Amino acid sequence: MSNYSYLDQVLNEQFLGNNALSNFLYKRILNKSLSNKSSLNKKHLFITGLARSGSTAILNQFYDSNEFCSLLYKHMPFILSPKLANLTSYLINEVNQKKERLHNDGLFIDNNSPECLDEIFWIKSTKNYYDNDLLEPEKIDTKFLRGYEYLLSSYSKIQKNKRLIIKNNNNHIRLKFLSDYFVYCDFLIIFRDPISHANSLMKSHKRFSKLQSQDEYILDYMNLIGHREFGKGFKKFIYKNTSNKNEFSSNSINYWLTQWIECYEWILKNQFFKKDNIQLVCYEKVCTDKSYLKKIYTNLGVNFTNKKNLILKNNLSEKDIKKLNINNDLLTLSKTIYEELISCS
Repeated sequence: MSNYSYLDQVLNEQFLGNNALSNFLYKRILNKSLSNKSSLNKKHLFITGLARSGSTAILNQFYDSNEFCSLLYKHMPFILSPKLANLTSYLINEVNQKKERLHNDGLFIDNNSPECLDEIFWIKSTKNYYDNDLLEPEKIDTKFLRGYEYLLSSYSKIQKNKRLIIKNNNNHIRLKFLSDYFVYCDFLIIFRDPISHANSLMKSHKRFSKLQSQDEYILDYMNLIGHREFGKGFKKFIYKNTSNKNEFSSNSINYWLTQWIECYEWILKNQFFKKDNIQLVCYEKVCTDKSYLKKIYTNLGVNFTNKKNLILKNNLSEKDIKKLNINNDLLTLSKTIYEELISCS
């Protein structure tokens, strides 16, 4: 992100920040959605789960099937103006060389890669978004759901009306309302071994905090697109009917393991997986069990064609786990929740 020029930074601020232009574009989406013919029978695919669950790898897996379109890096920073995003994407249609993400996780991207960019809409739709933790909403007004539908449908239309695939980890906290509204769409909740997952979150938090200290624009950019799951600008998720008390430092794996427990315990308590349009997906099984992967494709109506399993990365050995000084109660509880998630997936 330090490669962003001064002009890039100005455009990002104008089209994404809290100013007259971006606010106008957002309000135009809400207004146009009032007369928009519903496309709720379009089987778009939503991928969500706590950050670092493997959701991006699974996003890329499905996107590579060529059966989906998505929001792409080349649509930036014009996300709130799909037609302009489409026009500029043709003007700068050359594919840049793939480079590894700042996450340092072995995933490579270029300007044709899909990314979580729809959170920009929810920034505008959420009061005091930057001041608060990521709260489970009491409700989501229909005008926002309708506006979100219009935005997503617009990106489908400019890409040959393909099914749209949206990966947004923050959407898991809106899952009840999104799955009720987008009843004909499919939702995947990705989960992963809790210790490996929490360790990945901790490492990402430390890495991005360091990068953001070295380059302030990385923090500014991540705030603009709503990526606040880790780093200097991170906000924790707050769920109903959970303790939401985290006594650990954010530099401790126990902090992130507590967040994992609260997230997936909340998902189990709400029994989202019992809805016809929601599936729990175990990342480890996606990587190791081809029949499991094929079943997911079949359930989603996507052509399988001998897809390769994803590569399982960063899982920890028992020796590595012992070095992390994990709280025993958290370790036991997280393993219990993980096994229950597997049994429900």
